Amino acid sequence: MMALTTVILVIGITEKFATLQGIGESKVLQTVQFARSLAEDRFNDAARTSRLVAEATAAGLDRNPDAMRAFLRSVVERDSSLAAAWIVVTPPKGKTLAIRAARGGNDEPATVVDDPLLTTEPLFIAAMQSEQSQQAIGGEPIAHDGRPRLEFAYAITRDGERIGAAGAEYELSDPQAAAEAIASQYDVRLFVLSPTRVVLAASDGATGLVGQRVSDTALAPLFRNLDEVVASNALVVVNDPLTGRPTYVGAARTPTLGAYLVLTKSVGDITAPIYAETIRNAVIAGLGFLVVAGLIIVMSLAVRRRMDNAVRLAATIAGGDLGATMTDVVGNDESSALLRSLEEMATQLRGLVGEVRTAAATLDGGVGELGRVTDNQRGVVLPLGQGVSEVTAAAQQIATTGVELSETMRSLEASASSTAGLADAGRADLASVNDSMRELDVASASVAEKLATINEKAVAINGVVTTITKVADQTNILSVNAAIEAEKAGEYGRGFLVVAREIRRLADQTATATLDIDRIVQEMQSAVSAGVMEMDRFAEKVRRGVDEVERSSGRMSEIIGQVRENSDRFRAVSEGMAAQSAGATQISSATAHLQDAARTTVDGIARIAATVRELERASASLRTSVAVFRLGDG
Repeated sequence: MMALTTVILVIGITEKFATLQGIGESKVLQTVQFARSLAEDRFNDAARTSRLVAEATAAGLDRNPDAMRAFLRSVVERDSSLAAAWIVVTPPKGKTLAIRAARGGNDEPATVVDDPLLTTEPLFIAAMQSEQSQQAIGGEPIAHDGRPRLEFAYAITRDGERIGAAGAEYELSDPQAAAEAIASQYDVRLFVLSPTRVVLAASDGATGLVGQRVSDTALAPLFRNLDEVVASNALVVVNDPLTGRPTYVGAARTPTLGAYLVLTKSVGDITAPIYAETIRNAVIAGLGFLVVAGLIIVMSLAVRRRMDNAVRLAATIAGGDLGATMTDVVGNDESSALLRSLEEMATQLRGLVGEVRTAAATLDGGVGELGRVTDNQRGVVLPLGQGVSEVTAAAQQIATTGVELSETMRSLEASASSTAGLADAGRADLASVNDSMRELDVASASVAEKLATINEKAVAINGVVTTITKVADQTNILSVNAAIEAEKAGEYGRGFLVVAREIRRLADQTATATLDIDRIVQEMQSAVSAGVMEMDRFAEKVRRGVDEVERSSGRMSEIIGQVRENSDRFRAVSEGMAAQSAGATQISSATAHLQDAARTTVDGIARIAATVRELERASASLRTSVAVFRLGDG
């Protein structure tokens, strides 16, 4: 029980550790999703600004350049996180308009200038060439006055035609501050990466990483396989390249611009408090286990003493001493109740064994007297029953044998008559068979002669085939010579060359056909030769069959005469057996009643004798069983 309790405690502590670790990992994943939602809000606001400017321009704002400049100034001044905004309109007909509004320093109004260089900006060119006209592009940091900014652009479309783009630039100080706040609140490290994995913000004070590609930094191992981490929505464990400690890495992407949010937290930061909590719970569980184990041991010792007394009393009773008693039974628990029950059982057994001894003595006398009477009756009845059984069996056997012989003789008589008729018919059939066999002999001889004629014709065909083969070979040689002469004739012999080739082809086909005919004729000769031999053997068998049929016809005539003589004898024997069977049946009926009475008497005596033997064995067993008990009376 203590071992089982220990196993249960170990399993419980292990499962609790795993549960707490899972809760810690779930909190890290929730922090990743929370940071993703905040970043999505910021990026969505930034992208919305460029979209609003583009939509206002598409509505006709570009037709009034002054109004467009004032609109850009108001957009920049209204959003404190916005560093600049710009519009480039390149209509198919008309002058290109490129305006930029930038925030001034020390609460100064925004400055608005015409900037033709905007048409050469990579983001403007990308917006003009992008296939997604209804979605902001960008999200990559750019350097402006030595400070990195985040730039977005949105295409301007009017009447289904792209006429320009609008953009917005944001300082990276706002994403950096947000990353620092989240990291401080949840005790994690947070990185914001652009779609091309350029660092936009870093929470652990590593502001020097901003604007760099993560593959060029010392933290590059933390950012490997980010797409797989995002797709699995799970944490991975990576060794931190700076501390060398195992670190959880979780990642998510924003729907807008597809920026990466990467969160890292040391595995030890999660498991250390879990280990402490687990150890504390293990200590408390161990102390409780020791207390419970002590109580169980104390209670077990008390119960053990009572159970030992119960075992000794049960062993005494099992040894046949029913006079044993327990004088120190105290308490109301199960073991005390067991001891009192054993003592009461011993008292009841003493009374029961005394009564059984008296009944056993009485039973012995009655069983002996009944056994003697049964033996006398058996000596009288058994010889009578055996004699009646023998007489009855003999009568039944005689009657059965007589009936069977009578039936057999009648059957033999009918069979003899039928056999005589069949023999007459068989003799006529044998004569017909003899005639048929002779005709078959003549026919087989005729077939053999015709097969020999076919064989001679096949030999003649073979000679013709040999002649055709020689002609085909000669024709083939002549066609080759003709072809050679046609080649020598040049242009004039070209037609004759075609004819020579056809003659050669026909000669080849003729040679092939003659080979097939030769093969078929040879096969036919083999088959005919085999047929002639088989017909010879068959004719010989037919001649032997004719002789056998003639001899069988003579023997059949003799058999018919003997069958007719036996038919009369079978009839006389059948009548005698019928009379004998009737007498045996009368004897069997007379002894049947006597046999039934004798059998009933014998069965009754046998049952009585079996009962007496069972009673004798029961009485002896009862005396033996009772003899082992001592009633405590000396």
